[in-house]
Amino acid sequence: MFSSGDFFTEVYRLHRLYRDIEAKDQLECLRQGLPRHDPETREILEATDVVAAKMYSGLPEESGHPAKWATFLATLKRQSLQSRYRLTKTVGYGTYGKVMLAIDRATNQRVAIKQMSLATRKNHQNFQMNEVKILSTFGHAHVIKCNDVFIDESKVFIVTEFCEGGDLYSLFKKQRTLPEATARTIMRQLVDAVKALHSRGICHRDLKLENILLRTEQDLDVAVIDFGLSIESANALKTRVGTPHYVAPEVILAERDGFYSHQCDMWSVGVISYYLLFG
Repeated sequence: MFSSGDFFTEVYRLHRLYRDIEAKDQLECLRQGLPRHDPETREILEATDVVAAKMYSGLPEESGHPAKWATFLATLKRQSLQSRYRLTKTVGYGTYGKVMLAIDRATNQRVAIKQMSLATRKNHQNFQMNEVKILSTFGHAHVIKCNDVFIDESKVFIVTEFCEGGDLYSLFKKQRTLPEATARTIMRQLVDAVKALHSRGICHRDLKLENILLRTEQDLDVAVIDFGLSIESANALKTRVGTPHYVAPEVILAERDGFYSHQCDMWSVGVISYYLLFG
């Protein structure tokens, strides 16, 4: 493990080498097995793989600049968001940004793109990078699938599957209460997703009706979204975050009375269950 200064020296060296490659598709062609004659290109291929692997060993946090590190990785990809996806319209707004509907130009499938302004405060940067890391590395049938991530100098774009059924809050507003069998199907999937997250040491910290999507309008296949407040190694937590009406008492009292753990998510699961059954 090298120091923060050595880390950025290596980052900027690799960045300069990569910018010297004139053909933006050259790197991808080389990965497909074409001859590699350029020694600098060969060095990039080998070194960037090593540095990318270090990203998931705690190096971004130790460097103190996770947002700059993620920006560098996105630059290395040398891919334009607009070249891969055709943006169509904005479908929602949140605390940290907006969600847009887009079309994947390669497959013609619809995707959702969450756009956030790149945070300037370090703790907010950590929240954003936690979301990127969790969605990029965690997979589960009832957690939203992340297809890609783009980060430039001012914005973060997270590309995910598009769930056309809307969120549970919209369903709740229409029906007010759900049949027990319907609520049971939804809750079984939610508990399964939360169990998988907790087994990885991930605490969501913002489970609510708005953060659970239905993949289609015809079935009850749900996906948990919005990991902006999530955190790994979820023990001895103290930061008071979450949404009123869903947040557990120990989260509210943590700054005064001690710590809380990933178990706070189960209080939110209980609140969601109550809403679905009793309105």
